[in-house]
Amino acid sequence: MQGETEVHGSMVMAAETGSILAMQMDSDPEAALRDAMEQAATAPLRPNIAQRPDRIVCLPSLAPRVALALARLEIGQPPLMQVASLDACEDAFDSLLGYLAGRAQPEDLPTPDDWRLLIELAWRYHQAMPWERWTDETDLVLQLRIGRRAATFCATILGNEGIQRGLVLYPGASPPPELGRTPAPGQLPLPPGTLMFNLDPREQLPPELVAKAQRYGWAEREPLVPVFLGLDGQGGVDLGRKEARWLTLAIAAVIEIDRLGPVLLEREAAAPVAGELVLADGPTGRFTIRRLAPEQVGSGAFQFRVHRIKTDLLGRALVRVSIGTISSNGLAQIRRQAKIHRPAPGGMHGLSSEIPLVTISVGPRSGPRVAARIAHDDPYGVTWMEVEDRALMVLVCAEAAHGLVELAAAEPALARFERRTRATGGLHVVLVAGPGTTPEGVGPVYGLFECRMPPEMGLPLSPDRPR
Repeated sequence: MQGETEVHGSMVMAAETGSILAMQMDSDPEAALRDAMEQAATAPLRPNIAQRPDRIVCLPSLAPRVALALARLEIGQPPLMQVASLDACEDAFDSLLGYLAGRAQPEDLPTPDDWRLLIELAWRYHQAMPWERWTDETDLVLQLRIGRRAATFCATILGNEGIQRGLVLYPGASPPPELGRTPAPGQLPLPPGTLMFNLDPREQLPPELVAKAQRYGWAEREPLVPVFLGLDGQGGVDLGRKEARWLTLAIAAVIEIDRLGPVLLEREAAAPVAGELVLADGPTGRFTIRRLAPEQVGSGAFQFRVHRIKTDLLGRALVRVSIGTISSNGLAQIRRQAKIHRPAPGGMHGLSSEIPLVTISVGPRSGPRVAARIAHDDPYGVTWMEVEDRALMVLVCAEAAHGLVELAAAEPALARFERRTRATGGLHVVLVAGPGTTPEGVGPVYGLFECRMPPEMGLPLSPDRPR
């Protein structure tokens, strides 16, 4: 209402069908409620609905106001029933607010059970924090199926840069070309059919969006609140039931692939991860998700990537880097303890008891950060660089190269590590753990990375070094 700083709305619905019988807006909440009930009783928006209700249902907080408005209407004395929740009615009112805010509205709204499951999966995603291990430069391809319906999306996890956390789904099996272009004035940079799930600060959101999330199970004191939105080519659109289910299934798929940890991409794309989820009202949704291989260069072209060796992995943490071995039995035990575990490409079968091991011992404040950073950067393995009589041990990753420790080039431990790594065909283990961690379980294991250094990377030891 023009000129008003605060507007109240009332909606009356038919309990059996969910049809809207009346809607009224007013600066006075009592007037809005009274006028809406009078409209429903005398001139409903659906004239075929009986004007004299058998009963009236409302929330306890509204019961006194409804009773007062009812006494002024000449429709008898239908029973006034108080119920703890009217989720579907509140969802319909939320849809009205979304329309007034300029968002297009779907014909088929998600049911309360649809919202409840979507919010539950959004909470699990928020708790898992996959953005600590994946960047927005990593594309995930999802194949989703619910009954006879199928959909394909390319997903990107948001949040690694610390700006916007969430998940975006682009229609199709590859990132949209619009991402690399500057949109023309008035055009959206994302294609129609895009689905978005953001985690935004609650103080920046409309109250009805915060209330909706809390109504369906979101923690009341959590600073970030989920927001769900689609794009239809003209602007934002609130989720319909179909879109809410696709997004629910996609979030479940991302949680599953994140649980397994980032995988090394060599010449082929990683194998897909499959799973299923029972959706609201009983149907089972099924998914496969895989990491999309980086864009391949045409045959005959030479492609390489250069990383500057970084020294910020360990920062100022109190760290000790040691070189040794671990047995197959000890490795199996450590796997069960690891908070983040990435298996070696092709496995570690048939190895001797001397599996080369590099241990990064770090305290509890820095351990999770160091392990998450290594997982995100997708490690190939450990090598070293020699300058005169010094050797710098380097953890080589797909996304970075991290300097670990500087040693004397004649250090016998380097020669033993080189000999053992050649014997295992490049297989070795990088362990991020608390000080004093052993396979028997002393201390936390923040990350376990089973590595296979690609043969073309080689090992840098001088031929005249004692072995």
